[in-house]
Amino acid sequence: MRLFVLLFFCVSLFGQYPKVPTGGSVSALQLPASVVPLTGTTSNIGGGALLAGACATGTVTVAGATTSMGATASPAAGVDPTNGGVLGVSIQAQVTSANTVTVRVCAPIAGTPTAATYRVTVTP
Repeated sequence: MRLFVLLFFCVSLFGQYPKVPTGGSVSALQLPASVVPLTGTTSNIGGGALLAGACATGTVTVAGATTSMGATASPAAGVDPTNGGVLGVSIQAQVTSANTVTVRVCAPIAGTPTAATYRVTVTP
């Protein structure tokens, strides 16, 4: 039943069946490379005072990322860069060149976002 649900999910979401290894038992399904997200983690971003509208930035190498792909970032390890919502920072991620993602933590009001590493996900 689980295999059926997984196959149905893959076909409905990706328009194709996942590749099933041949010969022997099926121990793992392989999703097409075009749907497997690429990931990375930045070094610390933030921790210094920002003027209203200013951003702290950092980059991370994500092998295989291209500028035509989308990227998202979220604080790693449960850190709240907004200082309890007081600062209201925005977090932006963009593939800025091949294999490089830039993460921007921007403050709409003057303040100091908490230093944090960010988990980056790049999707085709």
